Amino acid sequence: MKNFLIFAILSLGVLVSCEQDDLTLKMNTDSGELSVALKDNGGAPIAGVQLSLFTNIKYNNRTKEHDKLAIDEQISDANGQVNFGQLMPGTYIIYARNVKDGDYSYNITQSAHVISSEATNLSIVPSEYSATIVFTIAEKTKDNVQIPLGSDVTVALVKMPYLTSNSYYAPSLEDTKDYIVQEFKADGKTKVFTFENIPLDEYMILAYTSADYMQFWEPDEIEEMQKDCTYEVNEVVRLSQIRMVEYDTEFIVEQEVPNAALGITEILPYEGCQAFVLKHFDYHSLDDKHNIEAVKAVAHSAGVTNAEGKTIMKIIDRKRIAIVYFAPDNTYIGEKNMTRFGNSSSPIKFLKK
Repeated sequence: MKNFLIFAILSLGVLVSCEQDDLTLKMNTDSGELSVALKDNGGAPIAGVQLSLFTNIKYNNRTKEHDKLAIDEQISDANGQVNFGQLMPGTYIIYARNVKDGDYSYNITQSAHVISSEATNLSIVPSEYSATIVFTIAEKTKDNVQIPLGSDVTVALVKMPYLTSNSYYAPSLEDTKDYIVQEFKADGKTKVFTFENIPLDEYMILAYTSADYMQFWEPDEIEEMQKDCTYEVNEVVRLSQIRMVEYDTEFIVEQEVPNAALGITEILPYEGCQAFVLKHFDYHSLDDKHNIEAVKAVAHSAGVTNAEGKTIMKIIDRKRIAIVYFAPDNTYIGEKNMTRFGNSSSPIKFLKK
């Protein structure tokens, strides 16, 4: 009986050992090879590009820190080649960002199917990872009539996430131009603007008339762009806020003055107050907001109050502005942030306490 048990245990060990060897052999037999050749639009190899490899599940669950989920990462060699070696059969995703090809940089998202006992060789041309955006925009007049954009308007496609949808802190046009992919000058006749061969990415639409007057849109239609697709975006807007409209506005500056005889604090005109109107973004971009020379350098208009505490300055219609006040000796007094809509007859008041 004892000999039988020993024999049975030894036989079981042999069986287990054989099954493990068979399993390992089967896995090696089932694997397939995956390699990639990265070439530009002219057929030349693209070296030095990092390609990340994901399983389909990990790619779909990736976040901004998606590289942590990559199962492999390789840099393309001098021949533009990357070999990911032996992989289990299945679907994989190859990903690369900002790959330069011609005038643009492209984001690559390419699926690859690894087949058992076969070599899968992919050729990737970054410029093919693009789409077309057909942007139709009409300007709505005060009478709600839709007309083409005037010839003073330029329509541009701008990369995100550089831009912010918060117009109070919108960047300058000079900074924005570095992120413009394509743009068209309106002619007063055309409503349709076609952006072709656009790299797959996130974008905003920009309309502007000058460096000071811009408006952005973040179209939902182009949130998830796919290769070789055409996206149609339609907007009907009022563009009055991107045209230069300004008007004279009365400013009144007052101050609190204690009256010891009466035991009260009186509100009296403040003569000689220096006031400045600035674009909100310009003012809040200053390193020293309390320096009168720095404020003067970027001011849109300026004035000094008279004996009645009044002065006239120009206000930019529909724009977020900062009004900054200084004493006659150039000491900073205070500021007021606001947006003024329409040519209002009411003055803008400020109280120095």
